[in-house]
Amino acid sequence: MKRFESQYKAEVLSLHQIRADVGTFLTNECDFDSARTRDFQILMGEVLQNIIRYEYLIKGADGKIHIEIICKGQGIETRVIDDAPPLNDISFLSRTPVASEHGGMGLELIRNLSKSYTINALSNGNEHLITI
Repeated sequence: MKRFESQYKAEVLSLHQIRADVGTFLTNECDFDSARTRDFQILMGEVLQNIIRYEYLIKGADGKIHIEIICKGQGIETRVIDDAPPLNDISFLSRTPVASEHGGMGLELIRNLSKSYTINALSNGNEHLITI
């Protein structure tokens, strides 16, 4: 079992560094090939963009994102914890995606690239659990 753990500012400018750090970990520590690493980077990018866009920017909050990735054989368990205002309504996870000029297909991409994706509201943020 291999583990990656790091914390980043919750801002769009952090996404490039997160993708690079995660890619290096998956390639060097989990023996992922480039295609599988790229798919995971895309998945993480979508999750993180949603967190930054909908939990921080729209609510006018600043904060941090803590990422923990555990490789177990060919599977990965990922835990992303943010300190944004808790999401009390996660009904959007079960909605049918509708493409628009502002996006709308990110959750469908997350569903297609993962085995499971859940969000739990915490007293001081949110926990995003992703399994592939």
